[in-house]
Amino acid sequence: MLEKSLLLFDSGTAYVYSFAKEIQDEFQKEQNRAGSVEALFLLESPRFSLLTQVFMEDREKVLSISFFERAKFFRLWNALERESVFFSSPLEKLQAILKDWNFFRKIQLHPEFQFVSMLDKDYPPIFMQLPQPPLGLYVRGNWQIRDFVSVVGSRKPNPYSLRMTRSCVRRWTQAGYSVVSGGAYGIDAEAHRAALDFGAYTIAVLGSGLNELYPQRNLDLFRRLLEGGGALISEYPPHVKAMPYQFPERNRLIAALGQDLFLAQAHEKSGSLSTARAALEMGKNIFVLRPLANDENFMGSQRLIDSGALSLTNPSDLLLEGRGPDI
Repeated sequence: MLEKSLLLFDSGTAYVYSFAKEIQDEFQKEQNRAGSVEALFLLESPRFSLLTQVFMEDREKVLSISFFERAKFFRLWNALERESVFFSSPLEKLQAILKDWNFFRKIQLHPEFQFVSMLDKDYPPIFMQLPQPPLGLYVRGNWQIRDFVSVVGSRKPNPYSLRMTRSCVRRWTQAGYSVVSGGAYGIDAEAHRAALDFGAYTIAVLGSGLNELYPQRNLDLFRRLLEGGGALISEYPPHVKAMPYQFPERNRLIAALGQDLFLAQAHEKSGSLSTARAALEMGKNIFVLRPLANDENFMGSQRLIDSGALSLTNPSDLLLEGRGPDI
């Protein structure tokens, strides 16, 4: 029956169908392997209903293909259950799915990149508590789930904030913590450098894809971070360029990963405030460097303190007793 039906369609559609059928057969063979049933359950849950659409926005298509590496061509597999649905789809759209798949395979073959999906043991469990957890993480370097402290702050810090950031990072790393920040100018960069100087593990959560590292001025820092055994991670596919709206999205990941959060300096409209607010909502301890008097560059910091964050004047004020991996 199938062979006869193929004669009714052009050779291009028949080729796409044949290729997809092979993927379907492979998927069915994997159903008895660990993780496959979970993948199907997730696909059928309301939270991931958008992933079951046959055609999606470009970013969603790449993410869905990435997330369901084990499931392979699930969107085509779903269509293959009813041949009429498959063959009613325009050939151009089916070919676009193939193109997406081939693109993803190239990413997966890149020796420096790894994709960690929700089904993998290296996916941070804390992310599942987020309202919109990332479908997966693109990783470059040595990714490990550790006891992290999140460090954020101004991209244009003053010497006082830089000095205190380094001192606090030293205190945390001596207590056995690792450092997570965003790889940006200023406080982020200082936190990463300090962690590396003190021989600690550090990761940068980026607001761009791993092939579009941002900011470019920090490329030497990223290189040093990788050479020092750290990792760069992103929820965005490698080819995605940095866009303003992506930084608040990545901030929630920085907030989630840390057991505590340290904010060194923030003006009234600082992007780091979104990270601090996310951490507060998750019940984290928020340490805010005590603002300099009458300095408008600390207005955001003062507002956080007024909202209940802990004001910090000295690294010894950090609440480390009885906490952390090596205390």
